[in-house]
Amino acid sequence: MEVGEAVAARRSVRGFLETPIDVALVERLVIESARAASGGNLQPWHIAIVADAAMVRLKRTMHELMAGGK
Repeated sequence: MEVGEAVAARRSVRGFLETPIDVALVERLVIESARAASGGNLQPWHIAIVADAAMVRLKRTMHELMAGGK
């Protein structure tokens, strides 16, 4: 197998608990992480935080995409 083939075939799957995370903790992490250094000090961040019905829709969408091989 060539390196390019190995990279193209790579797939990461992560499992997460169903335990809800405290909203205050998420807010604190986002605020504190905004102070982290980045290359060139550009902080090119785009953050989307989803929960509740939006999380259910996101999970459903991602499951459907993965089942379709995308």
